[in-house]
Amino acid sequence: MPGPASDTLITTADSTFRGAQETIEYLEALTWSFMEAHNRRDVEFMRRADFLSPSWTAALEHNKPKPSYLEEHIQEHYRLVELFPDRICRWLDASTSLDLEHGLATVYINMELTGSPPGVVHTGIVLYEWQLVQQKWVCVKMIGMRGSGDSK
Repeated sequence: MPGPASDTLITTADSTFRGAQETIEYLEALTWSFMEAHNRRDVEFMRRADFLSPSWTAALEHNKPKPSYLEEHIQEHYRLVELFPDRICRWLDASTSLDLEHGLATVYINMELTGSPPGVVHTGIVLYEWQLVQQKWVCVKMIGMRGSGDSK
């Protein structure tokens, strides 16, 4: 189960068939690995993770209007780690929409971001879109939106 107690980053997708609830838990655990890697400053995690689509994109509100691809996203994280070394993401809760028949899922994460800049708390929602490709779940897109409760 994902959450602050997790200490293992998942980098290899498992193609074992699962029922709906097991699939939801599995996809949330994979999604948790993104946030945990971010908090560990493990910028190279996304290069190691075999569950990212080759066409993976990130569409973050502050990058409007164009989405970034994996390499651009990794370079942005290197920049942010250097600029804001105390930047931390906190997973507040999650909800997952799953369509096993069509091999589609979206994991919705309510989260907080602190330390970027210091003293500011950003709330937001991050969506991770997943597709079942050749019996393996792959993340195809991340969409991040700021919440309305940001502190100044």
